[in-house]
Amino acid sequence: MWLWFIRQAACGVDLRCGVPGRVTDGAPVEVTQSSYHIGQEVTYKCDYSETTKIRSCETTGKWSQMGTACAECPDKFALNKDFGKCYFFPKQRNTFNDGEKFCAALGAVIAFPPTLEENAFLSSFINYNTFIGVTDRVQEGTWMTVTGEAIPFTKWNRGEPNNAGREGEDCVEMGGNGL
Repeated sequence: MWLWFIRQAACGVDLRCGVPGRVTDGAPVEVTQSSYHIGQEVTYKCDYSETTKIRSCETTGKWSQMGTACAECPDKFALNKDFGKCYFFPKQRNTFNDGEKFCAALGAVIAFPPTLEENAFLSSFINYNTFIGVTDRVQEGTWMTVTGEAIPFTKWNRGEPNNAGREGEDCVEMGGNGL
């Protein structure tokens, strides 16, 4: 019978991890110690959101790899640290419904600006009128985000919303001017 175990001592010395360092976008939540036993954990908090991640003292006497303390974005998405969100700007034109399906397939929603600052950020990527995640398709004239919340911010163009067109308008477009 063989007994397998994790070796925690080398030459009679207990392996331990030293002080865990900062990561590029966060720091340990609690006061750090000068050394940690194998298996002990340290929680890191993101510098610009409430996101946390955990690092562990491994059997090698080194800290586990963590990358970042903040949200990590999927491929093709870019993290905006100011808003703590991942954005993807596809180079294709779609209907609002097709855009929702496209985003859902990526585990995302059509972006909507909850603040003047995020509105400016989003509009900086727009070269032609582009749908944002605001609609009144549930109840005409009651504008909501695609996540079902009341819209926290508006910057309507003059004369909008106007429900123009043969079938009316239920989706919001933004131009490069942020309106």
